[in-house]
Amino acid sequence: VTPVTNDDGSVTYQASSPDEVAIVKWTESVGLTLVFRDRTRMEVQTPMGTRLSYDILELFPFTSESKRMGIVVRETQSGELLFLQKGADVVMARIVQRMTGSRRKLVTWREKD
Repeated sequence: VTPVTNDDGSVTYQASSPDEVAIVKWTESVGLTLVFRDRTRMEVQTPMGTRLSYDILELFPFTSESKRMGIVVRETQSGELLFLQKGADVVMARIVQRMTGSRRKLVTWREKD
């Protein structure tokens, strides 16, 4: 998803699917705004106005076989690696069920101090 600033100052999003735009608009509605994205980097702004920058390390495009897509990013300041994915409900439910009770770390967004 790429944010595009229009002549009137409003922002629209370009993406390969309406689902991707819907996710970005939802995160914006709760205060986390995508402000920049190109092929190698992206920036988000938190509700407190902090900008977080990420290097895009790998993309996993959606396929009809996997029914999901993902991205691996590195937060530029801390070096923390994140793998984010979205997909069909049935696929994602199986992944979450496998993780229940495991020691894998589930990462949630939080405001940095």
